[in-house]
Amino acid sequence: MNWKSIIGVSFLAGIGFTMSIFITLLAYSNAEYITNSKIIILLSSFVAGILGFVFLSFILRSKKINSI
Repeated sequence: MNWKSIIGVSFLAGIGFTMSIFITLLAYSNAEYITNSKIIILLSSFVAGILGFVFLSFILRSKKINSI
């Protein structure tokens, strides 16, 4: 466990935006705001997942190369 691994896992933690959708439903009454918020929340989750995957795969690949 090192700081690079913690950073990679924190990117993956960005996927947990599902609570934001619930809060959006409570905060807005305008359907357009709700729809736009849901799109941005899901897009952000997707980006966080991709960043976490790429970052961790790069870190794990470099550790495998260095251990050989």
